[in-house]
Amino acid sequence: MANTEISQESSLHLDQYFKTSDDQVPRILEAFLDGEIDPETTATRTASIYAPQLSQGNASPTDELWTALVEVAKHSGRDQADASRAVTFLNSLSEQGDIADAASVAIQPSWATGGVYWRDLPGFAFAFRVQAFDLDRHRFLRGKESLLQTTTFAATYLQYGNPTIRKGMIFLAEVGLMTGLEHDHGELNDLYLPAAATWMAIAAERVRELCNENYNRDDDAPGLPEVYHGPPLWSAGRGFSVGRWQFWKQRFETLAQSNRLSDELRGQARRAHDAMVRVDE
Repeated sequence: MANTEISQESSLHLDQYFKTSDDQVPRILEAFLDGEIDPETTATRTASIYAPQLSQGNASPTDELWTALVEVAKHSGRDQADASRAVTFLNSLSEQGDIADAASVAIQPSWATGGVYWRDLPGFAFAFRVQAFDLDRHRFLRGKESLLQTTTFAATYLQYGNPTIRKGMIFLAEVGLMTGLEHDHGELNDLYLPAAATWMAIAAERVRELCNENYNRDDDAPGLPEVYHGPPLWSAGRGFSVGRWQFWKQRFETLAQSNRLSDELRGQARRAHDAMVRVDE
């Protein structure tokens, strides 16, 4: 069950996102956030409401569902236990069974490449990336807490989410680690470092797997623009690799010992480094 503090403040007025579907959906999601129903029941009830429209080939109502679920995901990131609960709900939703039309063809959005309802939650990862993560540096300054909340959920999803659909979080993980560790931000370290540390503290195991697999490795790809982030400390390309893992681990260790950082930031860097060490053992 969600903790008391979050339950008391959990109303997101989710009804504002639903214009065409049954108003049961926002009520179900609000009850889930308040800890009144469990993740599995939430998934079953939500899927059953959309099944008739999806089976007729009408996938458009799920656009508003994904929009609302992004807000649910962001809100859940205020507490890792609640983030885990939200991930359990999404995993359960993806296990509700494929929706097929009268010709027994699995339903998918017209714009999707692969991906069917409910197995792949087509559209959720894209909606989360667009709505929850604003990668603009200046808007980050106005939303540090929001960034940490969304990172907490995304890292939890990367670590524990359905393997077939958590790929949508991999790009966000790379950007978060790259931004927080591969440039010296000076006074902006308190903005970027906590998010990078959160990725590794929660999802070090999955990040290590990606590095072992050389996932999306491109040694010639450019890093982040210097105009925003200063000279890069890593210049060996993009994607995941063992070399980059070792660089990130060394950076966390260095930052954990830096006198230029606050005790809080050093502690966050130390916890991230310790998580990496445990995975390497």
